[in-house]
Amino acid sequence: MFEYLRKLSIISLILVIVTVSICYINMDFNSSIIISPTTLSINRTDIIINNITLLEPPLLSNRIVPTVTSIQIKSISVEFWSHYLTPSRGNWAPIRNFIYWMRDNKPHVMVKFTKCPSLPDCYKNGTSLPDIVIVVALGNRGKPRHSDVQFIPWVQNTLKRRAIWFLLADEWCEWIGGGLYNAELSFKTYYHQSLLKEHRNVKYFPIGVSHKFPLDINKTVPLSSRKYVFNFMGSTATSMQRVVLKEVVEKMNSSWKGPLPIFQHYTSFWSGGYDTSAGYMSPNDFQDVLCSSIFTLAPYGHAVETFRLWESLECSSIPIMLYSKSDPKCGDSFAPFRVRLPNVKDISKWPPFIFLHNWNELPNIINTLLLDMDVLQQKQDDLISWYKEFKNYWYGTAFDEILRIGLQRS
Repeated sequence: MFEYLRKLSIISLILVIVTVSICYINMDFNSSIIISPTTLSINRTDIIINNITLLEPPLLSNRIVPTVTSIQIKSISVEFWSHYLTPSRGNWAPIRNFIYWMRDNKPHVMVKFTKCPSLPDCYKNGTSLPDIVIVVALGNRGKPRHSDVQFIPWVQNTLKRRAIWFLLADEWCEWIGGGLYNAELSFKTYYHQSLLKEHRNVKYFPIGVSHKFPLDINKTVPLSSRKYVFNFMGSTATSMQRVVLKEVVEKMNSSWKGPLPIFQHYTSFWSGGYDTSAGYMSPNDFQDVLCSSIFTLAPYGHAVETFRLWESLECSSIPIMLYSKSDPKCGDSFAPFRVRLPNVKDISKWPPFIFLHNWNELPNIINTLLLDMDVLQQKQDDLISWYKEFKNYWYGTAFDEILRIGLQRS
């Protein structure tokens, strides 16, 4: 009798543990985002639940086996270090976009960005190191001045971390600093075909939207609720193609009798700070136009991949651009946009954009597309699905590589 009561007490204790565990699971783990001129940190907690079946005493073998839910809290700390880059600079955009993606898709990762006078100043003796250190540097259009590749041995030998480098800028594919290839893993914005083929440790990384483009709002406005048929906004100084396109759009707009107006806004020079005093629209006004346009014209700038292209995708505004050609330096620089995505049933190697052979085709294409809004709405739906998979593919691939390499220890 005593033994039977003892076993009943054990079962009661187990039920209490289960109840406490369930209450704990329902707790709300909040995320925090702290942004200042020199730091950006995102912290979240990932809950991993393991079901452990307890062994049943022989006397109670004809009863339901109780299950206890245990909770483990795991996290990975990632720090981006830079002696040059700050969140106020245009080149900050790719890092910002990646951090936001990790916040939304990898909640077990704790991320911090630190700006230091010099790279060694990012680490203070006696403080704990993050699991993964990522150095953010600039290609500076081929010049290794801000690449910090001389610190690769310091990261490897002193910090005992794998050297992971992000090389930003270099849209003309002029990088000449060989030291980058000594890092275990490097990411470079703007697709450089020959460089990536020759050096397997160097990977492509997307530029994403510009650093001042507002994120975290609903941008999937259906086409029937949009205010503009298309927009063309930007600097005409970065490409002769834009000068030609401006003439086409102005001529088209002068006699346009379509159901919706055309939006135009130009600046004569590019400003990395997107300053309104330089003729730029405010970030919110700019985004409002993009998200209110059925189409967005996305001509090349210094490179085929532009902030404007990414921003149109973020707003589900169908991009219109020219078919890309091989660049003498970058090669097939549009190749990342033609990648086969696992969950997209594509019958074409091209993404669901509108492609032209030259900008003079624009008026006829627009008039033809507006004849069937149901077909056009399906085009937008396809674009939304494609873009989600596209972002997850490139950011997910980069994240997996960072974990695979970064968590290794000598």
